[in-house]
Parts: sequence; C-alpha cells; structure tokens
Amino acid sequence: MIKVNYNETTGQILGFYPDDIEYTIIPTQYIEIDETTWQDCIDNLGNRIVDVTNLVIIKGTITVTLTTDEQIAALDAEYQPQFEALQLAWAAANISSNTALLTSITSDYAALKLEYQTKLEAIESGE
Repeated sequence: MIKVNYNETTGQILGFYPDDIEYTIIPTQYIEIDETTWQDCIDNLGNRIVDVTNLVIIKGTITVTLTTDEQIAALDAEYQPQFEALQLAWAAANISSNTALLTSITSDYAALKLEYQTKLEAIESGE
C-alpha cells in the first residue's frame, strides 16, 4: 500500500509514501491506496485529488484563487516589460529626432496604458 498525504481542505495531493521505504516521519493526514491507483495519480499529475469526504482518489484539479495583491503583481509582471520596451524605443526615436516613430510609439504607449488600467480596475473591483 501507499500512503497519500493530502490537504484536508482542498484534497490536493501533497506526497506519496510507499510502504517499502522506511520514513522517519509520515504526515498524519493521509489515506492508503494500491499501486494501480498510485500509478494513475502519477500518470495524471495535477488531475487527481483526494475526495476529503469519502477519502478516495478522484479526478479533479485544485483551483487557486489569487488575492487582489497577487493579481495586481501578476498584471504588473506581465505589462512592465512592455512599458519598458516602449520607453526605450521612445528614447531611441527621440535621440534620432524621428517624429513619425515618436508619434507611433506614443500612441502605442497610450493604448497599452489604457489596456493595463482597464485590467487593473477590473481586478480592484473584483470582476
């Protein structure tokens, strides 16, 4: 048999502990499964959880809900490189006095800023 440690709230599988290995400690929150079920879990990593009511392995995934701060940090990480690239392009166009390119980059920057701001406001309002 194989012990499966899991999160008692979400059912997320946290680790496997086969009986043929001696462990100094095994987390106390576990169920036991056979090798066929264990192999199914391995073959379907991320798509199996423990049904915490019936204490069996079932098909399923864990949905992670990010906090507002985590969502904003992810949004910033996505958009910051784009803003930086446009700033560098604007500086280069400014040095070479390329007014057509400056106009285009300024327009692209304004569009990107509007897109970012719209997503930020949606996160902050909980949409």
